Amino acid sequence: MKIDKKNEGDCRVRLTITAPAEETAETYGKILNTFMRNAQLRGFRKGKAPKDVILRVFGPQIDAEAKRALCSDLIDKAVAQEGLEVAAIVGARDITFSPGNGIEFTAFVDVEPTFKTPKYKGLPLKFKAPTVSDDELEKQLSLLRETFDTTAESAEPMKDGDYANISFESDLALEGAAADDPAAHYVKNENFWLQVGEKPYYEAIPGSAKALLGLKAGDDFSFEASFANDFHVESLRGKKGSYKGKVMKVNAVVHASDEDFCKGVQAASIDEIRDRLRQRMLAEREQQERSRLHDEIDAIFTKKATFDVPGSSVQIAARAIGERVISREIQGNVKGRDEVESYVRDHAEELHAKIDAEAKNYVRLNYIGRVLAKELDITATENDVRALADAEAQAYSRRDPSVSGEKIFARIKKDGEIGYYQDRIRYSRVVDWIIDNDLKPAAK
Repeated sequence: MKIDKKNEGDCRVRLTITAPAEETAETYGKILNTFMRNAQLRGFRKGKAPKDVILRVFGPQIDAEAKRALCSDLIDKAVAQEGLEVAAIVGARDITFSPGNGIEFTAFVDVEPTFKTPKYKGLPLKFKAPTVSDDELEKQLSLLRETFDTTAESAEPMKDGDYANISFESDLALEGAAADDPAAHYVKNENFWLQVGEKPYYEAIPGSAKALLGLKAGDDFSFEASFANDFHVESLRGKKGSYKGKVMKVNAVVHASDEDFCKGVQAASIDEIRDRLRQRMLAEREQQERSRLHDEIDAIFTKKATFDVPGSSVQIAARAIGERVISREIQGNVKGRDEVESYVRDHAEELHAKIDAEAKNYVRLNYIGRVLAKELDITATENDVRALADAEAQAYSRRDPSVSGEKIFARIKKDGEIGYYQDRIRYSRVVDWIIDNDLKPAAK
């Protein structure tokens, strides 16, 4: 066998492999014999057809099988002979073969990159220990408590947070509006509920919340409304109008008692609820701090990691992150659903470049993670990838209940991305090790 090796860049090697007939005869003979044993042709018993008949009928299939087998075997031998550390066998092309002359073809192989592992101890970063102030805790306690509030009809003047049922007319002009335009409910309505107060969760009609504050059932009202340019009812955007009407009914907020509040969250006391909230808030803030440090460490490693990476690995990473990159770009640049398709089409080249650049960075970090994970005895299994798929499915469940962890895992496996996700998990665990062992102060 003769091998001509040439570096193609980006960790890709081209191997031109030539093997004479005497080196291919055994493989070809085995395949031919298999066809001769199993062939069933009219006029012959199974396995009894002459060789020339078998070649005439199955010659192209036999040659195709021989090419596949020879290419696979010879690539493995060439890789071993050249001492290549293979990341992936990309494929073979320009194959010429005949039993009398042997085989010649070109194979493309992605090889593992060589790089200097960046320093991971003593990074110029600090873990900021999370804290929760008493004011922050009480605010969260109040918000949680409000979820157990109820309402009851009241004859008293409305207070902040109460709800009013009103009947009204306005002078809003809706020329040319369709009969079923939702804006009609804002022009005249005899049964409209809204919340009043200085800062309601949602102001159904601009200007109404403060205008109705302090009124009671039976009182008349009037106010001016100015609809924002992004108001959810399109035909009302940017419009102004006067409203006049009457408060028909008031539902006042009834705050939950301490007993009902504790019962609702299955706690023995308000102090227990405070303790739970504080621990939850501390855990959330620690996770936020970890995310910040992950990003900082990514940036440090990425800045130092400028080595070439295998194109096949980049393709896998691009498939894994492509949808996320496109979604991010759409959120920042597209205002309506109708614009999504045209934006993706018009910015295809730009989006492809961003996906490719991010994919390369991910692959570089994965390689760094592999080296450090080996040093730190950190592993990631296929079951870890399955758990990751389950977590992703849970995040999607509210939007699409049909998405399951098993479906996501099956797609990952089908696309050959198991190794990529194992690399991502290993890298993430390496960064967690750095945070816990080098950046986070020891617990007292």
